[in-house]
Amino acid sequence: MRIRTVCFDLDGTLVIGTADAHLGRALGFMEDIVEWDRRYVAGEMTAREFAEKDAGHYRGRRRADMVQILKDTPVIAGIRETIARLHSEKMFLMVGTLAWAFAAEHFQKEYGFDATNGCGMGEDSSGAFDGVISNHFDEYDKASWVEELCGKRGI
Repeated sequence: MRIRTVCFDLDGTLVIGTADAHLGRALGFMEDIVEWDRRYVAGEMTAREFAEKDAGHYRGRRRADMVQILKDTPVIAGIRETIARLHSEKMFLMVGTLAWAFAAEHFQKEYGFDATNGCGMGEDSSGAFDGVISNHFDEYDKASWVEELCGKRGI
């Protein structure tokens, strides 16, 4: 059986650490991220609860400014080469992440992934986030999203 699609995670896989932690350090809310991550790992908070709390950090902040910060996110070595190699084999490459959709979309544009999904947040006409979750995407949504995309592609 030939592999036709590969799905990557963002945080802790492509990103060293997490995209949200990188943003938190840059924007001054790292203490919250550390505490909520501790609670999530301990099973005291769900990914959805984490996202609901975290969304407030982005209220009024522009997507373009967040993407600029994400350009300095520490990543593993060899992403471009890996993507090029997998694309040369005609593989469809996805990023499914609990991180913000805007972070996944940045990585899609930067490295050439074919599809992404993550937790979404509303934006106003100026490109500023409203701090309200527009769609949740948690660890349980990943498998169904991959299955749906594979189904659409006949895989």
